Amino acid sequence: MKNAGLNLDEMPVGKIMNEWPNTISVFIDFKMLCVGCPFAPFHSLKVACDLHPVEWSDISESMRGCVTDETLTRAPSTSEAE
Repeated sequence: MKNAGLNLDEMPVGKIMNEWPNTISVFIDFKMLCVGCPFAPFHSLKVACDLHPVEWSDISESMRGCVTDETLTRAPSTSEAE
């Protein structure tokens, strides 16, 4: 899935949930066990869909509204943290 210039299909699901917490409900709605899974930092969304099995087109449609550049969290820079 490409949204806001992002390619989510190869992004680890742990990163997706960290960057866009509102996607957690999408994983739960599709009965994917990614929330709290120790493999979430390593499995891409594409692999997670294959493992559960969930149709990529179904979950990408549901995530489309959750993932935008505006909701992307950014770590504070070192100058901001001081």
